[in-house]
Amino acid sequence: ESLRRSAQVASVQEDTALLSATGRSLGASIGVATDGKTSDYPTGMGQSVVVIDAGVDQTQPYLAGKVVAEACFSTNDPAAGVSSLCPAGVSASSDDNSSLPCPIDVAGCEQGTNVAGVVAGRSPGFEGIAPGAAIVAMQVFSRFDGTGQCADGGESCIAAFDSELS
Repeated sequence: ESLRRSAQVASVQEDTALLSATGRSLGASIGVATDGKTSDYPTGMGQSVVVIDAGVDQTQPYLAGKVVAEACFSTNDPAAGVSSLCPAGVSASSDDNSSLPCPIDVAGCEQGTNVAGVVAGRSPGFEGIAPGAAIVAMQVFSRFDGTGQCADGGESCIAAFDSELS
């Protein structure tokens, strides 16, 4: 409370964990997707889209060559039952493969790859909203084990702290 009253502090905000928003429809997540086809960049060519999610599996054929930069920001607090999903358990990385998706045994880990595919994926018979765009993949989730925070009552889930999203 003394921090809130200090003239040297602009604001105080609790660093809360936000659960993965899996299951949302495309329309609910980004608005009317077809509107992008009539913009100044109808295919996304020459543009990059940042996917801030649970990592992107860039080995998927429909994402071949799409990921041009990547990073990972994830909390590692074993005492609280929270572990980093960055490579080697570090809290931040921008090395190659930093944004690989978390282990598939935890609900929500596939979400970032799905989002990247909807945005810029391309394969026979399928095109994302901006198939010419590049992807900047950022993995921002942490694994929660036995914390009671998982929405479905499960033992493990992923969530992103406010501080990892800003």
